[in-house]
Amino acid sequence: MNVSGSLREFNRRLDELCGSIFLLAVAKVGEVLKAIASDEMLYAIFAHITAGFNYAAVKSASFKYISGKGEFVPPEKDDDFMALAFFLLMEIDDKKEDLFALCNKYFYSAEGNQTAYDNFCRELVVPFGEIVNKTA
Repeated sequence: MNVSGSLREFNRRLDELCGSIFLLAVAKVGEVLKAIASDEMLYAIFAHITAGFNYAAVKSASFKYISGKGEFVPPEKDDDFMALAFFLLMEIDDKKEDLFALCNKYFYSAEGNQTAYDNFCRELVVPFGEIVNKTA
């Protein structure tokens, strides 16, 4: 598969994830990860950026409480953002991180779960896809 074909499948899976209703989103996370794992170029990018990456430290710095409210503060470096998002998606897929709790804690919306999930996509998933496309 060529570069545009690789990215096309990855982007399709990201669009499906963000276009999903909240209750079906966890299954879509696995599809994004499969798109990465099944493509040689994307796999190599993620192997490179995750080597030696301190996920626990970056996650702790990015997901925090500010003024008693959970907030997502994205890493400044693109590689760190990609690695954080990748590992977080892996944790969600492996059921080590609860997507429902994550969205309600750090992407909360008084309008409900779907809006909190939409915030998660807008603040984390969409920028993740943009950075991956730029990197590739």
